[in-house]
Amino acid sequence: MEIRRVLCPVDFSDFSRRALHHAAAIAEWYTAELHVLHAYVDIAPLPVPLLAPEPAADVLDAVKAAVHAFVVKADIGRPPIEIVRDGDPVPAILDYARQSGADLIVMGTHGHTGFERALLGSTAERVLHKAACPVLTIPRGADEPGSAERVRFCRVLCAVDFSSASLRALAHGMALAEESEAGLVLLHVLGMLSDEDARSQGHFRIAEYVHARTDDVRRQLAALVPDEVRAWCEVTELVELGSAAHGILSVANRENADLIVMGSQGRHGLGLALFGSTTQTVVRRATCPVLTVRG
Repeated sequence: MEIRRVLCPVDFSDFSRRALHHAAAIAEWYTAELHVLHAYVDIAPLPVPLLAPEPAADVLDAVKAAVHAFVVKADIGRPPIEIVRDGDPVPAILDYARQSGADLIVMGTHGHTGFERALLGSTAERVLHKAACPVLTIPRGADEPGSAERVRFCRVLCAVDFSSASLRALAHGMALAEESEAGLVLLHVLGMLSDEDARSQGHFRIAEYVHARTDDVRRQLAALVPDEVRAWCEVTELVELGSAAHGILSVANRENADLIVMGSQGRHGLGLALFGSTTQTVVRRATCPVLTVRG
């Protein structure tokens, strides 16, 4: 895993300050550039109808000063590159990530729930479903690190469904686990199985079928981890039965995971916004950071 540029959008909240600490730590681990971006909307009335002017110099200067003060107060050590953009945050973040060649976006999320959030989505969710690079979201309930030097992942949970996205995510998870000297947990969640599933295999009853499937999946998970990773890291393979999102969140809590790594299919549209996806559910409800990687 190569990380040369880390992008951290900030909105001056405590949520984005926590995200900045994580972003600074990762940038330090990989000796990467850290870019701190603030996007704002200039709501001053337009002097000429239908023509959007350049942001007023005094407004732009004030925003730049606020960004710098926020960074200084966050006490992240090595000075980052500070960027200010005028416009809607989501396209501003995505455009700058693409232009700068960001390898990772680190964002805070407020963790709100409810119909309005489900329908409209949050900035973080909209970014993670559209960004070309991996996105690390830092939730409301994440531990307050105090400074970038205190950010560490001790137990990394990688959710694997054997899709291309989850296998890419696993590679990133193993790399971050190595940087943090963390334990690694591989998890696959089997959907609920029926007697019909068992009968389709000929001689199995449901309990025997679940046992056989679990053993088979656990072997597949074990085969994904190279020997060199096992040389420095304790690896655990787990198979759960149930819904994917519930299984991931339950195991993350049970295993005291402080990072969840998973793939995202990058779907769009009203159907996803209304009903959500496994990725969205985990990002919204997780109490630890979540790294998502698009397929």
